[in-house]
Amino acid sequence: MGPKAASQVIVLDTSVLFAEPQAFGMPEFSSLDTIEFVVPLTVLSELDRLMERSDKRDKARAAIHVLKDLVSRGACSSGVSCGSNKTIRIFSVDAGLAGHPELDLAIADDRILAVSLQLGSGQNVSLATTEFAMYAKAISLGLGGFHIERLQDVATTVSRRDRTDFDTKWRRVEGVDNVWAVCRRGIRFLNSRLASQLLAPVRQSHQPPGPYVYLEMFDRLQSKWTADVDLTSIFQEIFGLAPSVPVNYGILQLSIPAGPIIVGGDWQSGMPGRRNETDQERALRIKREEELFDQREEYLTDTLLGYLEDIRQYILDQIGDEDLR
Repeated sequence: MGPKAASQVIVLDTSVLFAEPQAFGMPEFSSLDTIEFVVPLTVLSELDRLMERSDKRDKARAAIHVLKDLVSRGACSSGVSCGSNKTIRIFSVDAGLAGHPELDLAIADDRILAVSLQLGSGQNVSLATTEFAMYAKAISLGLGGFHIERLQDVATTVSRRDRTDFDTKWRRVEGVDNVWAVCRRGIRFLNSRLASQLLAPVRQSHQPPGPYVYLEMFDRLQSKWTADVDLTSIFQEIFGLAPSVPVNYGILQLSIPAGPIIVGGDWQSGMPGRRNETDQERALRIKREEELFDQREEYLTDTLLGYLEDIRQYILDQIGDEDLR
């Protein structure tokens, strides 16, 4: 194995942080001894704008969450640690670069390139981006570059068969009316070929937070819910929600309170006891238990459907709603 390459300054483009908020841990940079990552202030503004789009909000929020932590640690004034021999800081472009003949600082991409130029030139300063046009322009300006193609948005090249299977399994999920069914059909939906393909990066990166948390719940359910395991016994452990209480259709024994003690009478007549509930009492109790069970089942079913809907919406955002509906 040869020696590692020299350290570098790496400017992170919006597209990289949007696709991978923990970009400083990516394997593309593992060959470098020491890295100073730089996030142009323009990137924060672009992520804020992406938050306004429903199809981009989750990913933008995840990136902003990481950057907020860096800002709170002082990344706006100096580099802060983001790993072994790695630092990261947030940097604004110097207005003095406005006169560069190939850059227009009114354009966000050019402001990011201007930050890169302000930090130096040559292979010791590189721009990391998922966009080929940005990569090519960085090279033309004498900068180094990392074109990270694997982080590009997922192309809508799934087969019609996969799309049909995805839609069919989702319709079956939507048709459920109880917890058992939403759990069983939810697992089948998440195991569809299309869902498995697009959720693999979520499982690996734990991002975005919402879909990952819900996906992890159903993954744990699938691993624990076997033929010998009752769903009720593991439901609260998996989802953090108390399961519905089954209706007791048997005949209950009711307590008889102690009666007054009568002088000269049978002493046992004043002692507390138990009796079977009457048919009317049993009917009223069962009706009440059934109502409570149905209310709890409806709540839990709607809650789990909400979790699955968040995961489904994430998938739709990756591939485009019009290609799946």
